[in-house]
Amino acid sequence: MHQAPSSVVEVDTAAATSTNGTATGSGIALTTGAPGPSEAPRRTSGRSPRSGPAALTRPRIRASLRSSGATPAGHHVATLHLRSPQASGDWCDWFIDHDTLTVTLTTALVRGRAGVSANATARAALRADAGSGAGDHTGDHPADRLGTAFAAAHRELMPRAAFVTAFAASVDAAGRVGFVDAGHGLTLLVRADGTRSLLGTHSLPLGMWEGSTWPVRSVHLQPGDVLLAFNDAVLDLFTGDLAGVPLLAQMVRDEGTPQRVLDRLARAAGRAAADRGRRDGTPAPLLAVCVRRDAVPSAPDARSMQLVAATTRV
Repeated sequence: MHQAPSSVVEVDTAAATSTNGTATGSGIALTTGAPGPSEAPRRTSGRSPRSGPAALTRPRIRASLRSSGATPAGHHVATLHLRSPQASGDWCDWFIDHDTLTVTLTTALVRGRAGVSANATARAALRADAGSGAGDHTGDHPADRLGTAFAAAHRELMPRAAFVTAFAASVDAAGRVGFVDAGHGLTLLVRADGTRSLLGTHSLPLGMWEGSTWPVRSVHLQPGDVLLAFNDAVLDLFTGDLAGVPLLAQMVRDEGTPQRVLDRLARAAGRAAADRGRRDGTPAPLLAVCVRRDAVPSAPDARSMQLVAATTRV
């Protein structure tokens, strides 16, 4: 995986399937890439893992990074992460578990090392409890485990008063979406008929209040529908606030596929960065993860059960 200087945008597109038929992908890891199925993200909190069911032990994390089963046919996913010179650890990624695609996006409410540590903790907890092979989840649908995963991340963040906004959604082959939002509120659903809705949030960020809960909500993706989760930096490319959502939705309709949507965002961010450089500004990290249910599902052969995915990194 090649990396580019902050002033250059490079796009890397690849099929996201491994030799054993499993899949995983990420827009960012702690440094320059996503951990593979046999790698575990390292803890950065400087303290030993806690005991009990929520403890983020290395075997649990390794198990969570392994996907199993076929991928949901008829869906495409792409992620985008444009890094900032200021460390944050903000990240987005996707993985497959029990024929279900799960996408995640988190942003820390602090920057620097504290933000990197908080995001790393949230990532590890979400992976360990929402990913395959972690904990006693026999018979559970992956979407049903999102609330448990958010609670585990919250317990890890509470002692250090680290606040993280998070969005996670599980999408099955029929287009059923279960999602949890912890103070994020920036997930756009664009229907094939042109209508749009902002899913919004009803819960506090992770790590903020001990009594918080994160209910699993649901929507259904029809053929041609697009789900786009993003951070504030995407809105900065338009109006800088929620007034830019209609413009973003129109861009999604114009571009169609997840990769084309994120390529256009990357180009817009490149132009904004060039202008900001002339004004001596510091860009914020830009994150987006986009899922589309195909209007015409693939033929039911071996390849049709593989998720076509792309990752853009800068």
